[in-house]
Amino acid sequence: MKIKPLKPKKCRACGNKFKPWNSLQTCCSPLCAIEYDKQKKAKKAAKEHTQNKREFRLKDLPLQKKVTQAHINRAAKLWDIMNGYGCISCGKKGGATFGGHYLSVGSNPNMRFNFKNISLQCFSCNGPMGSNAINYRLGLVERYGEQFVNDLESDKDPRQFTLEEVILIGKYYKALCRRMVAENSRELTSWQ
Repeated sequence: MKIKPLKPKKCRACGNKFKPWNSLQTCCSPLCAIEYDKQKKAKKAAKEHTQNKREFRLKDLPLQKKVTQAHINRAAKLWDIMNGYGCISCGKKGGATFGGHYLSVGSNPNMRFNFKNISLQCFSCNGPMGSNAINYRLGLVERYGEQFVNDLESDKDPRQFTLEEVILIGKYYKALCRRMVAENSRELTSWQ
């Protein structure tokens, strides 16, 4: 039986073509083999670091609260846009928008993830004016009624969210945003 000569290979360390001595050889020289081993170890360490970082982020409650807050704010903004509403305080449509809280997160942490407490606000009403609370309240009364606003203001039940609850809330609102964007992509692009 005749043995076929081995085809030239590309060195995994330096990239040069070489003729291997056997079919398992991956590098052209012992120096390249050492370099290739260092590269593999560095790649493995980077992968482990990324995995550890991902696991840490999943266990970090303050970070998860920020991520979840971003998802729920986006969902509230999209909901207002798709229902034809502008800024809750001044009625302006388009431009830079935010998910503004009627009852602030700092003084009412129990209302942080309450969808009813978040409405679309323009930059000027949410930024320089604080939250433009007087006009925000008037907008809520006009949109939903006095009883709705009274119920929102009287909700003082303390809520402590666990990490698992925060992650679940975030996943729910992230999926809701995706669904709203998929179903109403034409309306969202024409609004801006």
